[in-house]
Amino acid sequence: MPATVADATAVRNGFHSLVIDVTMALDTLSLPVLEPLTPARLQDVTVLALSCLYAGVSVATCMAILHVGTTQQVRTGSTSSKEEDYENDAAIIVQKCLEIYDMIGQAISSSRRAGGEHYQNFQLLGAWCLLNSLFLILNLSPTTLADKGKEKDPLAALRVRDIIVRSKEGVGSPKLGPGKG
Repeated sequence: MPATVADATAVRNGFHSLVIDVTMALDTLSLPVLEPLTPARLQDVTVLALSCLYAGVSVATCMAILHVGTTQQVRTGSTSSKEEDYENDAAIIVQKCLEIYDMIGQAISSSRRAGGEHYQNFQLLGAWCLLNSLFLILNLSPTTLADKGKEKDPLAALRVRDIIVRSKEGVGSPKLGPGKG
């Protein structure tokens, strides 16, 4: 997830490749690869869905950072065609990422092996990813976007690969039992 204008510019330069990757993932999911949803396959498609959701939010964050970062500069009346291409690519990425998330969610919901609690957990993971990411976007300001040395990565908690490790270790999830909470 980009945190500075330089990071956002680097991410933006990879939009075209990301469009190709997300399109390929969406095309692959149109094949009958989701059933039967065994526990291993359920974990794989959940990681894919959350990765796409994370990519979509990263693209939205990138565009927000670049928008906030360029408000300090004088804007010209016309936008270049390259900027329009970046905006179109960003819209395509976000749209296709949400399609992938929705498609996998529907497959989990309608699955005979998975469903119910698995679908609810899937939705909660998606909501958690979105809320944490939106919190970062809402706290953007031109002063926080300056290129500073990163002593600590504030976005480490949002990485999908870390979510899987923490869920196996039981870290970061509330432990509510009878009479608790």
